[in-house]
Amino acid sequence: MVSRRTLVLALVALLIVIGLIGFARPGELAAVLAKADPRMVALAVASYTIAIAVFALIWHLLLRAVGLRLPFPENLRLVYSSVFFNVATPTASYGGEAVRAYLLAKRHGADPGLGISTIVAHRIAGTLAGSLASLAVGLYLVLAYPLPYFIPVLIILTSVLALLGFLLLLYLGLDLQRSKRLLARALPLVQRLGYKGGEGGAMAVLASYNKGLKTLSSKRGVLRSSLALGLVAWSLVNMVAVFSFRAVAPAAPQDLLVFTFYAVIRLVPTGLTEFVGSKEFLLTTLAALSGYSPAEAVGAVLVMRLATQAWMVILGGAATLSIGADWRPP
Repeated sequence: MVSRRTLVLALVALLIVIGLIGFARPGELAAVLAKADPRMVALAVASYTIAIAVFALIWHLLLRAVGLRLPFPENLRLVYSSVFFNVATPTASYGGEAVRAYLLAKRHGADPGLGISTIVAHRIAGTLAGSLASLAVGLYLVLAYPLPYFIPVLIILTSVLALLGFLLLLYLGLDLQRSKRLLARALPLVQRLGYKGGEGGAMAVLASYNKGLKTLSSKRGVLRSSLALGLVAWSLVNMVAVFSFRAVAPAAPQDLLVFTFYAVIRLVPTGLTEFVGSKEFLLTTLAALSGYSPAEAVGAVLVMRLATQAWMVILGGAATLSIGADWRPP
């Protein structure tokens, strides 16, 4: 049964879509989309598809570092499937991570804590690379363009908070005793919210998670490679925005602005489904303030979502179906 929270979030997302279309004026938006450059749309799709494959390669390296040796095609399939669940569920892009951890444990018999540690390390590598790169590009943007004061504040605040949040998660994972004390205090609340497991199981997972993170932290070469690949994937994802805006407004390229806006907005946490929500509203607003017409701004956002979320429903859904088709419980 669909929860009330999910219904409310879906309604909010629908209202945002209606508001964006109204802001762009349907007739003008239709004209912009009719003239969209299919080559740029194809480049946006390709850029996102390759970016997810690079993310899968990072996870492949992290899994091998803790002794979990899955074939890369299987890693890729799990990652594409997790992205599908990120798109399909209003969990601020964490629904897919839970599915990936579950499949890793149930399908491949991996220790749950060890598997979770690779997924969190995967998140940390991507967020650390993205936060630092967004901050660096954002600072250059502030110096190169005359922008309203709230834009650099948004860039700096979002990048720093995202970085600090994941560093805190990493610190707690490495400090086992402090994490156990925090878990013991938080467990009653978590159980009231629906968690059915006991304290012993939660502590065992935490201990495995701590062990996995310590193993990963000792693999400095793997971590350096993960950060480098994280920058590659970060660039490819943000180029989706550049290609999308080029598709609908080829005569007014402001690539650095679009690239940086999208990089920073992706760090903003929301409870809305990843398919559409407040991030689209923010990106449309910033683009319109930067000289794009409302129809161009909204058109580019729609192209972007076609190249990312809509495409991942197809590709990630196919990956998910293929996993179910050959499921063989260990």
